[in-house]
Amino acid sequence: MPRAASADDGTARSPQLHVLVYAGEGAGQLSARTALEAVQSHLAPGVQARYVGTAELLEGSWRSTTLLLVMPGGADLPYCKLLNGRGNRLLRDFVEAGGSYLGLCAGAYYGCSRVEFEPGSALQVVGDRELGFFPGVARGAAYPGFDYRSERGAHAAPLRFRAPPSGSAAATAAGARPDAAACGAAAGGGPGTSRLPAAVPAGVRGSGATSGGGSDSNGEEASVCVPRLGPQHLALRAEHGSTDVRRASGGAAGGSSTAGGSDAEVWVSCRDYSNGGPVFLPYGASQAGGGAIGTAGTSSSPPSSSTPAALPGGVQVLAVYSELGNALAAVSCPVGSGVAVLCGTHPEMPHALLLRAAEGTGSGSGLEPGAGSGAEGVSTGGPRLYGEHVAALAVE
Repeated sequence: MPRAASADDGTARSPQLHVLVYAGEGAGQLSARTALEAVQSHLAPGVQARYVGTAELLEGSWRSTTLLLVMPGGADLPYCKLLNGRGNRLLRDFVEAGGSYLGLCAGAYYGCSRVEFEPGSALQVVGDRELGFFPGVARGAAYPGFDYRSERGAHAAPLRFRAPPSGSAAATAAGARPDAAACGAAAGGGPGTSRLPAAVPAGVRGSGATSGGGSDSNGEEASVCVPRLGPQHLALRAEHGSTDVRRASGGAAGGSSTAGGSDAEVWVSCRDYSNGGPVFLPYGASQAGGGAIGTAGTSSSPPSSSTPAALPGGVQVLAVYSELGNALAAVSCPVGSGVAVLCGTHPEMPHALLLRAAEGTGSGSGLEPGAGSGAEGVSTGGPRLYGEHVAALAVE
């Protein structure tokens, strides 16, 4: 009879890797549930998506087996109430050590240095935030009419987003070699995906000496080895199967060719569900009316990811609101050895909600029923491709 594997015989299993969706106070039930479902549908076998509550997050041991933490939509003041201090230190340390953070709507507000939500109104929320992944202001709502108790302010927001280049996580996920126990640089995939600097200051990336996640004997956060999200952990589809996507490359879309000149930057048009989410204003950026900023010089072309004035601290523009003067709709922020992706819209939401917003069902200024076709139309392909794009950029 075969004996069970044990640590003594060198056949012990690698630890179970997770993607965590925060479900503590403030997390909207719908956003948390659909985020969990969407994430699980894009994970490779062997990676598990599950909820994490406030008590577990504050305990801290989750960091040693977590690839990505998702902060869903909802309300960010309860996040502040429960996570300011220790919770935010754990989140920040997790990302700096090589982890990935995905903030959706309220979770995106929460990841910015400052929040300015509906100033001067009964809904006003204004103040600085501790995480500060994005060096600037999350200002909202991008579209008028938000109501916490209904979907009245929902919009099918026209977006243009930067598609992952060939050779990125989306393109290489199918052929990557799994390595469930990998940590730090070892889990990063191939060339072009490494986020680790040549020299990592002591204490930033965990040494792996501890397997717990609490505090050390001095009360400081114990160093942990953070597993890094890589393309081998994702299962993305290559095709979108829809006609609601318009692709524009090179100078026509404000893009630029890669160093080798073989691939031009590609921007894709679609619509995504928006309800109360922000636009992102980098500190020092000029404001063009209506809370929207033009970061590419004109309102007709998305900003290039190489535009230095629009991208302090190496921040990359992932998506823009095409009808709001190219105001920033999603950004990718390098944080130490990790990355924080912040989305003002809801790429995790099911297609039915997007259609409902597009048809004006309980929506403030959605499209007329049945409106839209071709590049700006509403069907499953564009939003699905955008959701996969967001997942891929959490790797890079």
